[in-house]
Parts: sequence; structure tokens; C-alpha cells
Amino acid sequence: MEWLKNLFGTSKEALNEQVKDINEKVTLVLKENADLKEQKEKLAKDLDDLLKKDETKRNSDTPWIEILSDGYDEKKGISISLDWNQAFIDYLTVNGITGSTDEEVVRKYLAFLYDDLIAKFQQEEINAKERKGKISDFE
Repeated sequence: MEWLKNLFGTSKEALNEQVKDINEKVTLVLKENADLKEQKEKLAKDLDDLLKKDETKRNSDTPWIEILSDGYDEKKGISISLDWNQAFIDYLTVNGITGSTDEEVVRKYLAFLYDDLIAKFQQEEINAKERKGKISDFE
């Protein structure tokens, strides 16, 4: 064995220790790999569940609209990203809001909401003035 030590410059015990260290590292890597595989499978299942839920929601007969994002830019103004299902478009169409595309129908709906909101604010302002006994802004 002395010739082996001279050839490699390492004793049998040191080589055995290195092999043991390598085996421990391989065991850790295999365990981490198994853990990662388990996490991947869980994430894939969660994604599949979300996609099924989204598909069920999208195909629902109940109309819905959802704000995905919103923002304000001084040059461009307010920006809103929306999502909706076909039942929502059908509901709007049946109730007289029509357009050449789904996006146009939704834009008209939002414009209707905006106009209605402004009218309610104006009526509330008139009601507040009447409660105070004012008939104009100049009094």
C-alpha cells in the first residue's frame, strides 16, 4: 500500500474519507433533487387547479368583470386592464349596450357608469345646497 500512497500522495484512510465525503454530497444532492421534484409536482398541480378554476369561471353563466390592473399617467390619463366573461357581454347586449367588439361594449358600459356617477355627484351637490338653503354657488 505504500506504493499507492507514493503514487497518489494520499493514504488509504484519506482516500476512504474523500469517498465518504463524496457519497455524503451525492446523498444530499439526491435528496435536494427529490425535494425539488416534489415542489415542481405541487406547483404543477396548483397551476392546473388555477387553470381549471379560471376556465370554470370564464365559462360561467354568471356575468362578471374584473379589474386586473389600473394606473394613472399624466400624459395618457387613467389606464385600466379588465377581464370579463362572455356572459357579461351577453348581459350588456341584452340590456341595450352594444358594439362591434367586446372591448367596445365594455368601453360603452364604463362610459355609462362614469356618466351615472357624475350625475349622482351633481345631484348630491344640489341636495347639499338645498339643505344649506343655497340656490347657487354665488351666495
